[in-house]
Amino acid sequence: MRPFVSVLLPIGLGLAGPAQAQIVVLGESPAARCFQHTAAGRSDRSALAVCDRAVETTTLPRGDRAASFVNRGILLMRRGDSEAALASYDTAEQMGLDAPASLALNRSSALIRLSRFSEAIEQADLVIRLGEHNLPEAWFNRGVALEFMGELEPAYRAYARALELRPDWPLAQREVDRFTVQRES
Repeated sequence: MRPFVSVLLPIGLGLAGPAQAQIVVLGESPAARCFQHTAAGRSDRSALAVCDRAVETTTLPRGDRAASFVNRGILLMRRGDSEAALASYDTAEQMGLDAPASLALNRSSALIRLSRFSEAIEQADLVIRLGEHNLPEAWFNRGVALEFMGELEPAYRAYARALELRPDWPLAQREVDRFTVQRES
């Protein structure tokens, strides 16, 4: 018997935004300040200006500049500019940033916001295949994309897997709780 999965709320109503991954930069450089703003959840113009300065500062080590492109992309997504965020992630990768899981997770988030759900799932699956960090977030993003595509059973399973990997994650718990699972007779 296959389980029947239904969602408690209409698709999209109360649905959480996709998960993202910042790249850590330490010190007192513009890149470090960009990371600090990103980690603090900021998305205002002054935080974006700090990240813009970081990516324009050619005296920064290449890795810090590349990380700043990722963190800048997260700020751009928060501001609603997912296309520019994708471009920022692409620049980080072209600069040689060796963080494929973080890049794929962030791309997945941007693609969800652009309603490019199949591509978002491909990126989330890449994170899952890499098996590194951000696995709960990748499963969560997979669930978001699947739910928007109307694939409720796989979406529920993805949210449940995210919660299994991070049992104390209120966001994943909220998504799992929205579903009702019944056995077909």
